[in-house]
Order: sequence, then structure tokens, then C-alpha cells
Amino acid sequence: MTNPYAAHQRRALATDKNQNVEAWALLELARRLDGLKKTADDKKEIMRIVRMNWQVWTVFQSALLDPENPLPAEIRSNLLNLANFIDKRSIDLLARPNIEQIDILIHINRNIGSGLMGDRGDGVPPEQLPEHMQGQPAGPQLETEESKQAYAQQTEQQNNNQPNTNESGTTGQTSIEV
Repeated sequence: MTNPYAAHQRRALATDKNQNVEAWALLELARRLDGLKKTADDKKEIMRIVRMNWQVWTVFQSALLDPENPLPAEIRSNLLNLANFIDKRSIDLLARPNIEQIDILIHINRNIGSGLMGDRGDGVPPEQLPEHMQGQPAGPQLETEESKQAYAQQTEQQNNNQPNTNESGTTGQTSIEV
């Protein structure tokens, strides 16, 4: 017996535009990553979902590196830097599954997925935005001081665990130029 909801989802995904499919994938992965908190001791499940998230972001990286990608270079560069961060976090989680390290992945997926769906994270419906802002992609929104601090703390913690050394010998985030 097939699930009618699942059949509807498959039909919708097969006919919907790419942006909505990408948004759905990110939001679904955020939901699954968040669900891992209920089974925090199941290391195999943590690894399975983290690997799935990583695979989706790898597909995004490939599309972003395509010279014919229509996104502005600055947005592509920002998304590639996020994908680079997700690569590193995913490798860390696969090496040492730790449920406490997935919150940033959930946050990124929810914000990028919501932005792709047209939610800029400010509570203003897309049709009520000023004309010059309509249709523009919304990047990740760090809405509260608490979420900004959590993001900064997790980024700093990751950098302290595995520092990257750039050409000048200093430690910092790796940047991908488009």
C-alpha cells in the first residue's frame, strides 16, 4: 500500500521548479537533523543523516561552481563558503558523531531553505516587500542576539578544533573565490 501523501510529494517534486525542490530538501534535512536529538545515542543514524545532508550540499556546490550559474558572484561565493563550512562540520561529525554539533547545520538548512521559499526571515511576506527587494534571494538570517552568539561560538569552536592555515601562515576560514 502506498502512502498518498508520499505520492503527492513525489509528483510535486517532479514538476516543481528547482528552487522549491532545493528548499524542500534543506527543510526536510533540517527536520531530520533535529529529529536526531531524540535518538542521540544512535551513532549510525547520526552518521546516515549527516552524510545525506553533506551529499545534498555537495550537489549545491557543483551547481554553484557551474560557470553558467545565474546567481550573482557574491551570492555564489557566500553559498560556497557555507558549503565549505558544512563539508568540515560533516567530516568532524562522521569522525566523531556528536549530537551537540548538529545545531549549526539545522540553523543553516532552515535559513537557506526558508529563503529559497521566499521567507526572508524578517516576517514580511514577499508580496509586501519593496519592489527593489522582491525576488531577491534572502541569505541566512541571524535574527536574534542569541542565535548570533550561538553561531559565533560554534564557528569559533570548530576553528579551534581544526584550524586552517592560509598562504600567509595565519589561521582563518577558507574562502572560495568564484
